[in-house]
Amino acid sequence: MSKAYLGPDGRPRVRGEWRGPRGVINSAKEFVIDSGANRTGLVSSNVIGHGLVLDGIISIGTAGRPYTVLELSGGELSFQASDRTGKPAMVTYRGTIIAPLSQNCLGMDALKSVGVKLTLDLVSGSVSLEKS
Repeated sequence: MSKAYLGPDGRPRVRGEWRGPRGVINSAKEFVIDSGANRTGLVSSNVIGHGLVLDGIISIGTAGRPYTVLELSGGELSFQASDRTGKPAMVTYRGTIIAPLSQNCLGMDALKSVGVKLTLDLVSGSVSLEKS
């Protein structure tokens, strides 16, 4: 798995592996790292029929508009960050996710729960995820 990077649209991204109760679900997916998102979410093809547990149906706000999504649990997302010395460190988020979204999104809920900080330097074009 790779470290964080800037995508062609200038948004930070990371490749991660999403696993559900029945094993790997479309491994090595790209996730937009969204510092404005309170929740981590996936496109529908990564959740339907893979044994995740439906915890509820909730409404979220995106761009000022309400949006109804499913809240699911039972999966985990692993991605690469670095430790304080700069060495690669794999981290795994095991929390609820929401779906369907238009793209896979790594939100602040996941980063906070695994103790990872996002640093973005737009001048140099560098992105880093550091495990504290």
